[in-house]
Amino acid sequence: MPLNIARGGGGALRGVYLNAVSRPFRVATSQPHVRRVCLATHRGPLKPIARSVPSGILSHQLVNTYATASEATTKKKATKTTKTTEAKKATKAASEKKKKTTPKKSPGRPKVVLTEKQVEAKKLRELKKQVRELKEIALDPPKNTKPSYWNVAVVDMLPEASKTQKGQDNIFTEAVELAKKMSPADKERYAAIAQSKREEAQANYEKWVKSYTPAQIRDANNARRKLTKLKGRRYAPIEDDRLVKPPHTSFACYVKERTQAGDFKHLGGPELLRQLVAEWKEMRDSEKERYVKLREAEQERYVRECKEVYGEVNTK
Repeated sequence: MPLNIARGGGGALRGVYLNAVSRPFRVATSQPHVRRVCLATHRGPLKPIARSVPSGILSHQLVNTYATASEATTKKKATKTTKTTEAKKATKAASEKKKKTTPKKSPGRPKVVLTEKQVEAKKLRELKKQVRELKEIALDPPKNTKPSYWNVAVVDMLPEASKTQKGQDNIFTEAVELAKKMSPADKERYAAIAQSKREEAQANYEKWVKSYTPAQIRDANNARRKLTKLKGRRYAPIEDDRLVKPPHTSFACYVKERTQAGDFKHLGGPELLRQLVAEWKEMRDSEKERYVKLREAEQERYVRECKEVYGEVNTK
């Protein structure tokens, strides 16, 4: 029931003095708040109650309630907006950092499948490259020729044979026939010439070898062994008395001892080896212990000499 009707004496409320509870309040202060409350509750028109609604406590409570609700909502929205903004900034910063630290993967080239012919060509190129590198390490020593008196005599007869024969084959055949007819004095003369040539070739060879370090000669011999396997032709090792001899095995120590004793002078190489292998297999471990110690001494010798000659222990 509206307050103005109650003040006019409508019904049982006629005798109630409404102003006894509160004093009148100003319209400008309470009217907007009351209107908001009525509209939210009844959705109908709000009648003026300027002279009868208590001002004091009601006005103060409405103002505080509205202000508190409004401020709380504003603070809540502001807090939510701040948190959302900070979260977006953090996400953006993390994304930018990830982009900087994580490099982009470039699209790789598709894997090419080689044909059988291409695979063989690739292997051939790799083999040629390996051979070329090994040849550089293997060095190119001078020929250490060791001619005999016969070779010297035939070569010396070639100019005489070319006077009567034509063609290389015929000239060489005639020189051989002339060498067969040489006198004993000529044979001794050619033998002396051959010896002089051998000594000269050996001196030149040793001079060339000494121009390299023992480690370089060792590496060259290792490369020459590999070339022999790859090329199928023999690459003779470079002779150098400075090289460290490899250590003997237990069986090699046994063979050396047995052959030096002179018990197998009547046996040839293959037969001698078969005999020594059979004896080695029949020996007990206690009997082999002596040769095992010899092998250990050989290993110590090898390591010591490698340090002195090559400057390293881990030889190739």
